[in-house]
Amino acid sequence: MINAIIVGHEAQTFQTIERSIGDIHPQITLCGQAKSCQETLAMIEQSTPDLLFLETEMPKGNCFQMLDRLSRFSFETILLAHSDKLALDAVKYQVSGFVLKPIETTELTDAIHIAEYRIKTKKKIQENELLLHDLRDQPPLNDLFPIPTMDGYDFIPVQDIIRCEGFQRCTRIVTKNKSDILSSHHIGVFVKQLEKHRFFSTHKSHLINPSHIKKYYKEGTLQMADDSMVPVSKRRKSNFIKLMIAR
Repeated sequence: MINAIIVGHEAQTFQTIERSIGDIHPQITLCGQAKSCQETLAMIEQSTPDLLFLETEMPKGNCFQMLDRLSRFSFETILLAHSDKLALDAVKYQVSGFVLKPIETTELTDAIHIAEYRIKTKKKIQENELLLHDLRDQPPLNDLFPIPTMDGYDFIPVQDIIRCEGFQRCTRIVTKNKSDILSSHHIGVFVKQLEKHRFFSTHKSHLINPSHIKKYYKEGTLQMADDSMVPVSKRRKSNFIKLMIAR
């Protein structure tokens, strides 16, 4: 189930969304309507909503000032507006939807589907992180390393990992005996866990297993066992030389 609240002062907006949820979106529980930032904050702390339907026209301030004040909470937002003049700002805030009034069922449904997908993805990642935390508290099992993916975990021998490459908040793990694995976790998660196995972060987006280095080029590039070329940043070049060559 998805908990949602409406933030705004228009009764017609509340009624339209309440009717739409009741008829088309039974997976959403509407927890109520807040008309100010203080009321919204109190309702968030009470019901922990996954989704906010937020009117852009607020009695005091604007919707983006409210989102800034509520930034410590995790929820998706669908903006409800009388005009499209704030559409560009809505993109910057990465909201799930921007629906014009009078609200049309099709537009509202499209926005809800996007929000629902984001909410489910976010919850799946949180579940994976909890499971990964529990796994890390256990003693190592034959040096198998758990790699979190969208559908569960792949277990790979640490020594078979050639390198990790971060991109767009995800990480590609290149292994010796298996096709690349795409993880939904940021590369920072792997840096923290694999540095204890003597992996080295050559760049903010690259983590390598020194056992699989084929060649180092003085301009600051590594050739790995998979024949990929991995950059060594200027800031980390001296540490790499000290740790890998001048030892």
